[in-house]
Amino acid sequence: MKYNTSVLQVGKGSLVIDGSISLTEEIRDITLLEAKLHKCRSYSATETCEYFTTCRYNNPCPFITARKQVWSSFVDSIHPPMRCPFHQGTYTIKNASFDTSFIKSVAGMNGMYWDIKVKMYVKKKCITCFEVGIDFRKIRRNVH
Repeated sequence: MKYNTSVLQVGKGSLVIDGSISLTEEIRDITLLEAKLHKCRSYSATETCEYFTTCRYNNPCPFITARKQVWSSFVDSIHPPMRCPFHQGTYTIKNASFDTSFIKSVAGMNGMYWDIKVKMYVKKKCITCFEVGIDFRKIRRNVH
């Protein structure tokens, strides 16, 4: 699996992702999706990072393509549609985004940098891994 992505800021706090995912073979029966989260004071202060939690999802295909999730609009931006099993070929990502409205309801997320390491397995074999950094900041607006 190969990734080629770019992130574009389209407004205050709004980002879109364009790119592609190339699968060199069909992927059947994903057995585990694992995401390890570390919480840091900032992007530039990685020495402050501390382990936060690990999320594990067994047989995650229904979870990945579930509706009304934070990542649903991202998955919907992939063409051809990614459905399990994932067929060999190149998938295009165009103007993908995430629903970040949930951040307001999760205590402690704002003002922190989150380092997320994601791995996907078929049986005991890791078929892909990637790392994502997210910096959540509340923007104060001065209204006069």
